[in-house]
Amino acid sequence: MSNSKSRAHRYSMTGFSTMLLLAFSSIAFAQGGGPGGGGPDGGNNDGQNLQPLGDAPAPDENPITESKRVLGKILFWDEQLSSDDTVAYGTCHKPAAGGCW
Repeated sequence: MSNSKSRAHRYSMTGFSTMLLLAFSSIAFAQGGGPGGGGPDGGNNDGQNLQPLGDAPAPDENPITESKRVLGKILFWDEQLSSDDTVAYGTCHKPAAGGCW
């Protein structure tokens, strides 16, 4: 791959990873996990009393499939999406901690 194509590919992957980050962040904020911690009362509950989100909404014309779910999991752990190919989204946003670092 030529240098300019490689650079264009990296920029497109950076943009894609940014979109993923924004999507995951918006879910965290909706759950009360934004700056300052919290739930509805604004306190920091350290992950206590959190309820499952349930099924993610999906448009009828673009349903969630097993292959899309697997792709999302692969991208979540893909270090190549970072600026220096060393850090995956899942490195900091640990699923066991509810996606928090």
